[in-house]
Amino acid sequence: MIIVMNEIITCIAIYMACFFFCFIHNIRQKAMFFAPLGAVVTWGIMLLLQGVVPSPIQVLLATIGGALYSEFMARYQKEPVTAYLLLSIFPTVPGGGIYYTMEYCISNNIPMFLQTGVETFVTAGMIATGIMLVSTNIKLYNNFILSTKKVKLGKKQ
Repeated sequence: MIIVMNEIITCIAIYMACFFFCFIHNIRQKAMFFAPLGAVVTWGIMLLLQGVVPSPIQVLLATIGGALYSEFMARYQKEPVTAYLLLSIFPTVPGGGIYYTMEYCISNNIPMFLQTGVETFVTAGMIATGIMLVSTNIKLYNNFILSTKKVKLGKKQ
């Protein structure tokens, strides 16, 4: 019960942090409620996968979930995808990894610097890969749908 309550409080904190981040980036009022929900969706996927899959795969799948949510909500709300995507990937960003990598670099702890640097780089790569997979497949799907509509209407190019 306590573990579940901690996760609920964490999800509320993530939502509130991303909600106030909307003001900094001038995200429109129409998207202000739904954009932070993407961060909660991403965090929820990470919680569900915790201990089930390795950390890089967990980040990849959570990013894919957040990117899918962003693409769907952007089309539903007729807003730019970046407004949703920026907030959706916040829980996956390896801020601690970046911090500790630089700390180990400054303190001349080369083995830990290399270990945390590689882990951080892999996490960032998984975030980029997840976003790329979703956006590329959405664009391919949209191009396929548009091309089939043109063929059905007799407008072959």
